[in-house]
Amino acid sequence: MSLENKLIAVDAMTLEAGTKYLVDSLSACLDKYDNLRIVLAGNKKNKELRSLKNERISIEHSSEIVGSEDSIRTVLKKKDSSTLLTAKIVGEGRADAGISFGNTKGVAYAVYRHLNPLNNLKKMPLAVKIPVIRGEKSTYALILDVGSTGFDDCESKNLLEFGIVAKNYALREGIACPKIGILNNGKEPKKGTEMTRNADRLFREYSKKDNSFTYTGFAEGREIFYGNESCPDVIVTDGFSGNICLKMMEGEALLFKKAIEDSFNKNILTRIVGAAAKYLGIFDDLKNRLNPDQYGGAYFLGLEKPFIKGHGAANKKAICTAVDAAYRAASYKNNDNIISDLEKADIL
Repeated sequence: MSLENKLIAVDAMTLEAGTKYLVDSLSACLDKYDNLRIVLAGNKKNKELRSLKNERISIEHSSEIVGSEDSIRTVLKKKDSSTLLTAKIVGEGRADAGISFGNTKGVAYAVYRHLNPLNNLKKMPLAVKIPVIRGEKSTYALILDVGSTGFDDCESKNLLEFGIVAKNYALREGIACPKIGILNNGKEPKKGTEMTRNADRLFREYSKKDNSFTYTGFAEGREIFYGNESCPDVIVTDGFSGNICLKMMEGEALLFKKAIEDSFNKNILTRIVGAAAKYLGIFDDLKNRLNPDQYGGAYFLGLEKPFIKGHGAANKKAICTAVDAAYRAASYKNNDNIISDLEKADIL
């Protein structure tokens, strides 16, 4: 039996490594799937796009590019940007999923403008997978929102909705009965802001109607990365706090890398130990466990069609992982369960 064809729209103009690097990476991704085609949103006058010869990659023309440093005011003025066109192609049903490597403000605007939310959601969170330890197991957790919303425009009900759409995503990704917690400055019920305390109450009420997940209460920042098996698989927060948390993770990873390098470069003995560790593949194992490229980017949840925000500095592995994630998400046809869960939340 032949598989149903999938079409993924990709923003061709926002990858820092350039259009040629993107096209070469996408061509390699296509080798994995016989039923996948890609439509690029970009300027047809671009030399790399003009010379494109892959029959499974087509182009739709756009004349403008959302730059990595563009303000939201500048983004709004660029009505023919490749980022907007990518979201429009998906929103009009001409593609099954979308990917853009543009700046978060530009991509979020494009998504909110052109893609339909499930159950009339007003806020669509941006979720990322992060490497974690749960007990003795190396796995990943999902943290959201990491930038689609702000602190001052997010309400308790939105946090519950974020948890619901993330729970359904986790179930689809194979996490049975995912554990969900709210990021907070302590586990005690009286800790946190009015928003987080109200969200805690809503989660406890909602969990009585839905046994497909476990609500674990408040989660402290240290539990995000390392904890026992009762720590959450999904960490919910507002976009302002989540974005700060994400940037701190990136900084900690760089600090960790530098600390290891410095430790092995102290003297001749430590250099020998470092060389032995490298020879034995210890560093490769560590890199594989912590490498964000294995997750492909951030995922907009709560939409009728999936959309992924890739990192502007994505390499070939990250690009292909984003395509894998978009392909997989495009196969999740039935949104009825998510809509039903959101309707349960509406009556709280």
